[in-house]
Amino acid sequence: MTPQIHIRYGLFLDPIFIKAFKVDNPEHLVMGDDALDKKIVQFRTEWKNVEDIILSGLQNSLEMEFFSNSIDVHIVRSLRGGFSTPLVISAMVPTEYFADVLTHELVHVLINNSTKELNIRSIFEKLYGIDIPRLTRNHILVHAVHEDIFRNVLKSPERLQHDIEKSERHPEYKQAWDIVQERGYKNIIEEFKKECKK
Repeated sequence: MTPQIHIRYGLFLDPIFIKAFKVDNPEHLVMGDDALDKKIVQFRTEWKNVEDIILSGLQNSLEMEFFSNSIDVHIVRSLRGGFSTPLVISAMVPTEYFADVLTHELVHVLINNSTKELNIRSIFEKLYGIDIPRLTRNHILVHAVHEDIFRNVLKSPERLQHDIEKSERHPEYKQAWDIVQERGYKNIIEEFKKECKK
């Protein structure tokens, strides 16, 4: 099923994230409520332009469906980037890359919370081995699917390149991208789908 995506202010999460990430991300101190509200409107507009094709593309790529018919995306002032459980994204993300960050997190959501009941950790260990860090293992398929979306849905190799370059700051993400480039995103996706059918 294709879920409804609700992008909203993380009212109760925001103060928690501000406290937890204030040293890492002091810029949140200069973002007032009005600026935050404006950014959320921009995020919603940016996402609406690509929502249908990305959600359809994700499900088609993996031949899986989202379990939930509604997904909340909580926007907070602190943090950098985002994460998937709960789905939280920083208001500091540049508007033009919001859809890319959200897509990345939605791949995690689809893999871990689809209508198929899978032991993802076991599948990833089998496909990628246990000698590489768990964070790297968790991002090999995510990056492969995201490359599929960049190339075949958004038709935007420059956004793909930006995502790869951005990962240079994070060794595990970079390692995952290196593996995707070496093995090929289509091969990684097909291996995963084959494993899911066993």
